Amino acid sequence: MGVATYDNIRLQEIKSQLPSEEAIQKRLEQAEEEYILKLKEKNK
Repeated sequence: MGVATYDNIRLQEIKSQLPSEEAIQKRLEQAEEEYILKLKEKNK
């Protein structure tokens, strides 16, 4: 097996473990909401 093939298999493995773009987007929105809520709490 050549190095290039091994790298491709490795990349596929890594990619399959990464969260999808949708999941990242949802997590970002959640984090933003949490942040805004904390700011509002602080400013009371």
